[in-house]
Order: sequence, then structure tokens, then C-alpha cells
Amino acid sequence: MGLNKDTLERQLAIATEKLAGRVQELDEKNVTAENRRHDSQWRQLDASRRAVINRISAAEAVLAREAECAERKAAASAK
Repeated sequence: MGLNKDTLERQLAIATEKLAGRVQELDEKNVTAENRRHDSQWRQLDASRRAVINRISAAEAVLAREAECAERKAAASAK
């Protein structure tokens, strides 16, 4: 696996912080929550945040798969 979960969690925190900053800028310009999707910078930041979330869930799936495989190997060697 390329990145560990701690690194991905840090990236998620950074992406969420950047998105919150952009939301604050849009709020100052009186852009409603429904109209934020029309802002290209907001869309890019939201996509980055969602990509990191997807990577975290994929990393968790890999860890679960590896743990299951290790259990099966241990059970097979115990027989």
C-alpha cells in the first residue's frame, strides 16, 4: 500500500481545512450553499477531499483483507 492511514488522515484534515476556507470566502460573498457547486475552486477542493476519503476506505479494506488472510494462514498452520 502506498500510503499509510495516518498520512491519509493528515491529508484529509488539510483538504477539509482548505475546503472550509473556500466556503468561508463564498459565505462572505453571500453565495448560498446550493450555489457553491457552480464555483470551480469549491468543486476542485470538494473533489480532492472526497478522493482522500475514498482512499482511506480503500486502505481500510486492504487492511481488513490482509488481517483475514493472516487469520486463515494461522488457522491452516494450526491444523
